[in-house]
Amino acid sequence: MEAQQFVGIDVAKDTLALCVWGDSPSVSEIPNKSTDIRRWLRSLAPDAKLGMESTGNYHRLLADLAHESGRTVYLLKPKTLKHYRHSVHARGKTDSIDARVIARYMAQESHLLRSWTPPTPEQDRLDAVLKARKTCGRMLGSIGQVAEAHKEMIGDVLEPIQKAIEEAMKKLEHRVDKEIDKTPELAEKRKRLETIAGVGSINSGVLTHIFSRLDFKNPEALIAYLGLDPRPMESGKFKGRRRLSKQGSGWIRCIVHMAAMAAAKKSEWQAFMQRHLAKGLSRTAVLCIVARKILRIAWAIWQKPGEVYDSRRIALPV
Repeated sequence: MEAQQFVGIDVAKDTLALCVWGDSPSVSEIPNKSTDIRRWLRSLAPDAKLGMESTGNYHRLLADLAHESGRTVYLLKPKTLKHYRHSVHARGKTDSIDARVIARYMAQESHLLRSWTPPTPEQDRLDAVLKARKTCGRMLGSIGQVAEAHKEMIGDVLEPIQKAIEEAMKKLEHRVDKEIDKTPELAEKRKRLETIAGVGSINSGVLTHIFSRLDFKNPEALIAYLGLDPRPMESGKFKGRRRLSKQGSGWIRCIVHMAAMAAAKKSEWQAFMQRHLAKGLSRTAVLCIVARKILRIAWAIWQKPGEVYDSRRIALPV
């Protein structure tokens, strides 16, 4: 029986650095083009496991063709690979070194990873619109800071740009609605998510996209995926302050935090917040607790047909 084949690929715009893990792994390079990728895939074992960084859109052609050929594909976080590269004392950073590091990581850690599946055309479109909305939001925040700092000098110059971006964000949010409404089941589930106090249009759109794309076994897996899980800091008798793991998308964490801030203004959340504030926790820490509670409620609503938000359950474990 042949050993499992683990492959690491460093993806660039025009080329792919390829490494099959083994006793003396060597690295080859091919163009990042359909014909070359198909030819290379035919040389791999049918059950080969391929790992690659998520690099904008440059990895999509390879990921799609590899999945189509029956291979198992893993998209890896650049931050995770960066730390792993340091841990194995990689001597430098080149395409060849990165391909070897990815192949080694796959050989050691792939059993702990979630394999990648290609999104549906509907999921792809919704993802593109949400990414555009995220980019506009970041641009607006950056321009707003500059405009505020130099209001008298350049405020009048930047104001039309700010208004244009705000208008683009409104149009993109409307496009999110249109994309979700194309699938009646998603539209119905999203409507039920919006019954949660604090969850609005953009919050529910993002959660709908996440839930439709990924299957979470329990709400704690969702919380960990978004990096809102408290990370212990302990050693012997030392008990350090817990901090959020901050894995996953910072923008989505921000979206969920905004839902928590909106919920904090609702009457049904006041007793819940006061109970935690009375423990001596800061308002920021309590808002994180509210955010996790919202995610647990959202997960339950998504999983159960016809389930809607019940404010009486806020005081109960979800």
